Amino acid sequence: MRSLLLCLIALFFTLKSHAVYLPLEVKGFDFNLDTGGSQLSFEKLSYESAGLKFLVNPQTINLTRTGAVLGYKNSDLELEFELGKEFKTMTKLEASGLDILMELNKFSAVLDNLNWKSPSGSGFINTLNLSGVDNIAGKYPNAWENLLDAFTRNLVGSTPLIKFNKNVKIGNDRSGKAIEINQIKKAKLELSNNMLKFTGKASGSLTIGLKFEGQVSYNGLEKKLVIRLDKAKAGFISIKGFVFDSIKDMKNPQIEVSPPYIKMKIRN
Repeated sequence: MRSLLLCLIALFFTLKSHAVYLPLEVKGFDFNLDTGGSQLSFEKLSYESAGLKFLVNPQTINLTRTGAVLGYKNSDLELEFELGKEFKTMTKLEASGLDILMELNKFSAVLDNLNWKSPSGSGFINTLNLSGVDNIAGKYPNAWENLLDAFTRNLVGSTPLIKFNKNVKIGNDRSGKAIEINQIKKAKLELSNNMLKFTGKASGSLTIGLKFEGQVSYNGLEKKLVIRLDKAKAGFISIKGFVFDSIKDMKNPQIEVSPPYIKMKIRN
């Protein structure tokens, strides 16, 4: 148990301070967050960088939870991790079967299932696949910044199903009637050379194709992920204005909306 925690701490600080890290491999990672606490486990964790080498066998950790703060305490070690304000009211977050492989010019991840529940809604994602190829050893001092920057240049994500447990409004048709959906099938996100494209087939009040296009980049000076949304359509109907208004209504201080731009502050 202690070796796992020390490994995670070392990995965290290495990602914060080194621009090059390889390879990182995680097998069978599970995470469960509910109102009573949290638990994480995995079958394998291996990592090498700057002379640091770690290999941890199957482990399970039970954590306490106070709002968005997770904690661990035993006789000789006490730790706290703050997840962020958006997790404060979340009553359930469950990720199962996550495998990750990260090398200098390769990234891949497969997640079997993701379930969530909060006052604003609930749902699940089934079999999420992510893959990308780019040079992660970039210009920024922190490894996570170089990773995020690399993702904006080359990343593909797909899932056969995103399911919401209640209807979600995504816009209005030409008569002013609400367009509501409760699932998206064959969802695919493509980031290539800072260009963004998302497609999927949504169903609910009607069955309709979704298409989003734009540009995405990472601003290292401001520590912001910048999205320029050029197109957002449900079938032939533009929902771009509704998307901007909905994000503004979230009143999240970490997100700035100035059409056509959406800027998300990335925590250090």
